[in-house]
Amino acid sequence: MTYKISILTPVHISSGNKNACFLYHPDRNEHFNCYKIEDLLHFIPPQKLLELQLDNANNNGKRDIIKLFKQYVKYNQLKPQYFLFYKFKSFSKDVTEQIKSLNKPYIPGSSIKGAIMNAIMFNLLNDNKDKVKEFLNNFDKRPTKNLQKSLMTYLFGKDFEEIFKLFSSCICCEDIFFDTMILCDSDRLNMKNNNRNQSQEFNKFECIDNLQEKETKLFIIDQTRKKVFLNKYSNKEIIKKLRIFFNKRNIIIACRNYFRTVIKDDKEYFIEDQFDHFKESDFEGRDQIINFLNTISFDNKDICYLRIGNSTNYFYKSISIFIKKNFYEFYDNNFSLFAPARLGKKNSPKVDTMPKTRIIFKYDNKCYLPGFIKIEPYEEN
Repeated sequence: MTYKISILTPVHISSGNKNACFLYHPDRNEHFNCYKIEDLLHFIPPQKLLELQLDNANNNGKRDIIKLFKQYVKYNQLKPQYFLFYKFKSFSKDVTEQIKSLNKPYIPGSSIKGAIMNAIMFNLLNDNKDKVKEFLNNFDKRPTKNLQKSLMTYLFGKDFEEIFKLFSSCICCEDIFFDTMILCDSDRLNMKNNNRNQSQEFNKFECIDNLQEKETKLFIIDQTRKKVFLNKYSNKEIIKKLRIFFNKRNIIIACRNYFRTVIKDDKEYFIEDQFDHFKESDFEGRDQIINFLNTISFDNKDICYLRIGNSTNYFYKSISIFIKKNFYEFYDNNFSLFAPARLGKKNSPKVDTMPKTRIIFKYDNKCYLPGFIKIEPYEEN
């Protein structure tokens, strides 16, 4: 089975590196070229580097470095590593680097697999709502260090973590390579709500450009590992629930079920205005995001969606979203188990506004929720 993967909004998966702004330089073709630091340093007189005062009292060290590179480096004499499309002028922010191989951006199979496993976990919980309710009704948080681990142990036994890990190893996802990148601005909404500033600028991000498509097998079921898995745990009740996901069609259904809940939560945040995020002032691009969310359709049962990469909301990658949507009273009464920070402070998370923040990417005067991909069967013309 071959699938078509469509990038709906810019995708960023970090390499773990941050690049200084002076590694990027515009050319005449609406590109930012990215250069190697060692190539740039050839132009800088050693004495000028020695004269830098990086810890001066005015905190101008970074500004002095940028000025030095602008003054001495002749970018047109160098060969860039790669280029990105851009729609803004020179900048002084650091850039979070997109993972690449031979300078080609890609979505690692591990990222796809992680999203699929989240969906399967969500479906396991959804199929066992009565037992989840039973666990929550008798829950004692005093000895509980990890709610998710305690819940899954209650549902499927103390060796669930080991079983699920081996099950996960049976599903192998491909790295998916793309051709073009863009350089995006970012904002984190509602980070300064106390002074009514609705967004805060963060670093820039290298991103896989949206509106690209690729054909891929996406994932395969490793038959050797599958056999080992089924033989090892043949007497476990959980096997009946997991073995159905050795069928690709059932994985797609699981992703659809999970993502329908995620989309509903995002719509509540941006559209329904049930909270006070945007009461006094809107952020730029809110309508663009609303319009995008309204294009997501679940009418075609062969199509599913996922969110991949950084800045895609940790809240959706745990049991938190399931508990909130299905057992709100428990979620409300035990909110400290779900909050990402300590409660009781001025800007602490609140039950109704959780998750309070969203990171958005900006490119060419448009705002995006990052990381949306569409998966559908590939049909040759």
